[in-house]
Amino acid sequence: MCGVIPIKPSWVKYKSILFTVLTVFITALFCGCNEGPWYFSNKEVKEYLEEKYPDSGVQFKRFSLNVWNCWFPELPDAVFQVEVKASGGDPVPVYHNHLSSNADLVIWRYYLDHYRDQGGSLDAWDITQLLSGETYITLEYESMEEIRKAAEQLRTFYDWTEGKPYTNCLESGRFCFSPSRFPWTVEKTLYKGGTWDGFFQGPEDSLEDIIDQCSREIQKYYSFYNIPCPDFTGGEMSAYAAENLDWQTLEGLPNIKKDGEPFSPETFSGIGVFPRYGIVSYGGLYQMLLRLGFEVEGTPEHFSVTGADGAEYEFSYDFCYEMEFDSKLYPTVTVWYFLRNGLRVQRTEKPYWWETGPVLSLTDYQWVPKEGGSRSLEHIITWLTGLRFDYKRP
Repeated sequence: MCGVIPIKPSWVKYKSILFTVLTVFITALFCGCNEGPWYFSNKEVKEYLEEKYPDSGVQFKRFSLNVWNCWFPELPDAVFQVEVKASGGDPVPVYHNHLSSNADLVIWRYYLDHYRDQGGSLDAWDITQLLSGETYITLEYESMEEIRKAAEQLRTFYDWTEGKPYTNCLESGRFCFSPSRFPWTVEKTLYKGGTWDGFFQGPEDSLEDIIDQCSREIQKYYSFYNIPCPDFTGGEMSAYAAENLDWQTLEGLPNIKKDGEPFSPETFSGIGVFPRYGIVSYGGLYQMLLRLGFEVEGTPEHFSVTGADGAEYEFSYDFCYEMEFDSKLYPTVTVWYFLRNGLRVQRTEKPYWWETGPVLSLTDYQWVPKEGGSRSLEHIITWLTGLRFDYKRP
């Protein structure tokens, strides 16, 4: 049989190819653009934990390759993990391997769960845990009742944690004002829901301060749209407007002129305005027209008036429609309009905040339809009031 050449089975050939591919992949993964060791010893983990949590007596045990289960003697059930992470890559595409702990996330979640297991209530809050391990507690509120209930619950929870170990890991609750009737913030123009803006309540925050801050958002909203507020009396709303809506001191408001001469902004003090965008609501416009001496028929929520240009205008918070919007997240948006000589003045292009809500811009031009189907770009607020609002120049 000396002249016979041995032939390797086909599976041996494929196994060799597979081994080569895996070797190249592993080499690229751990040695290509990553700096530092990809494998850490128990000794290195111990040094990391002792440096990060000095004098804590933290314990650990290897769970898997580059993952260790850890716990503090005072909280043996709050098992967190240390594992190898890679960071960097911006702007240089090089990553650095290092040890990372999720103790803060685990202990925060541990206290939330333990508190509720013992009968503590946080039912006013939405508690969301992400796949990353982060846990958020949020409240989308509309009323003072919701604010007080949630704030008091969270305050009771923080009081319960006093004297317990590692309470520095406690997070804050987030209050997000989320009115259902009209849009308010830029985000809420496109959907009815909460945003990541708002106010935070942490262990160090005063209960009354948080309630006061949130309540001001409610007052701001109802003042802006000039509609009755179920949580505050007319006198309380007037006091808020006098304190916070002084047009002579508000920053970002445009200059006002009438017949080319300066016009005192004091005339409109107390009227809700959004200086950042230079807009007033239909209800705010109602107040402006009354103070300018126009004969306005109706209420802030639905009124008609003959403008300075002699045209007939009609505004209503009920004048709105659903518009298709080019977005997977926001397939439709609510858009408001008003009537001029019976013709609908509305936005047809992709809307911005100041183009969708029941508001009128003090400075921007707007397309106005005319008889016969034509339209022109006009400064509507000037046609309507006889005043000129211009951005302030440095």
